[in-house]
Amino acid sequence: MDKDTLFQEYNDKLPNYDRARANIKEALEEYLKEKNISFVTIESRIKDFESFYEKISRKKYENPFEENEDFCGIRIILYFQDDIEKVNKIIEENFIIEESENKSNKLEDNEFGYRSNHLIIKVKDSWCVTPNYKGLASIKIELQIRTVLMHTWAAIEHKLGYKSNQELPKNLKRKLYLMSAQLENADMQFQEIKTPKKRL
Repeated sequence: MDKDTLFQEYNDKLPNYDRARANIKEALEEYLKEKNISFVTIESRIKDFESFYEKISRKKYENPFEENEDFCGIRIILYFQDDIEKVNKIIEENFIIEESENKSNKLEDNEFGYRSNHLIIKVKDSWCVTPNYKGLASIKIELQIRTVLMHTWAAIEHKLGYKSNQELPKNLKRKLYLMSAQLENADMQFQEIKTPKKRL
């Protein structure tokens, strides 16, 4: 598919993807409020055409709108680690989960780095009979769930290293992963402060 044809298809599909982004973001906000789960923010975005085109060209996708699963992305940023599992449960109960991956599980016991839960979700067919969700059954959403400290590290790491033309020197990489360890420890400390053990 040539770039001009792809651009036209991108624009044709964009309204439905944007409608899915806005409606699912709103639904997630309501679910979290109903369960009294405090959150920093829920971000959402549609991948712009040039980023979309660069990725599908690099990955050599034959069916780009089906194979590229982060065309539409939503990120839930939470205060505490234990809320991640609570949000996962909300997602399991209310959406179709196509894929699920906890990035922390890729780290060895002696490793530190990127931590986040990634899911690919779709709305249930029963939702699609309503006007807000009509025509959205096939749309996939990449959902990321992380704490604010996980997000802080990931955002800075992305700025410093992701897709960079120049690799970070080894000593700076070590500092970056040391900071990841410190933030992971801080996440655990905040969790303990939130839910202190009963004193004997």
